[in-house]
Amino acid sequence: MRRFDEIFDALIQWYKEGGVDELPPELKVHRLRWMQIRDYIMTHNPKHDGQVVSHFGIEWGLQETVVYYEVRNAKRFYAHIEPAVVEFDKIVLVSQIKALRQTAIVNGKLAVAAQCDKNLIALGAYDQPKALEGGGATVIEMHLDFNPALVTGGAKRDPKLLDQVKRFLGEAKAKRELLIDDVEFEDVPDQPEP
Repeated sequence: MRRFDEIFDALIQWYKEGGVDELPPELKVHRLRWMQIRDYIMTHNPKHDGQVVSHFGIEWGLQETVVYYEVRNAKRFYAHIEPAVVEFDKIVLVSQIKALRQTAIVNGKLAVAAQCDKNLIALGAYDQPKALEGGGATVIEMHLDFNPALVTGGAKRDPKLLDQVKRFLGEAKAKRELLIDDVEFEDVPDQPEP
C-alpha cells in the first residue's frame, strides 16, 4: 500500500494537469473511495467515523482497519492540511448551515436565514480585520503587577514560609553536596621525549 503523501501528490498533480490523462488503477481506486466517503459524510451526516466505516466496510467488503485508513485519508485529502478532522468538520458544518439557510428561505423564516448568514460569516472569518501586508508581527504588551494587595480577597501571610524556604534550600544544598564526589588523582610525570 502506498503512503498517503505519495497518493496525495499524485492526485494533486493529476488535478493540476486537468485530469485528462488516465489515472493508474491504484490511484483510481483511492480517488473513487475518497469521493464516496466525502459524499456519504456530506449527505448522511454521520455522528462519528465508526458509522462511515461500518457502511463502507460492508459495501466494499474490506476490513475495518483499511476503511478507517481510507476515511482518515479522505478527510486529509479534502481538507488539504494536517489537522484534517477539524478542517473537514468545518467544511461539513458550512455545508449544513448553507442547506439550513436554503430551507429557512423557502419556509419564509428570514430570521433563521440571517442567523445562518451570521454563522457563515464567522466561520469564514470575514468579520475579522485583514492581516497586514508583509506579515507584520503582532505586538503584545503585558503589564504585570505583583502587588499582593491587589489579589482578590487579599494575599494571606504564611508565618512558616521563611522556615520552609530555608529548609528547602538546605535540603537542596545537601543534595548538591552528595552529588559532588572528590576524586583523588595521581600525578603522572611527563614522559621524556625519545
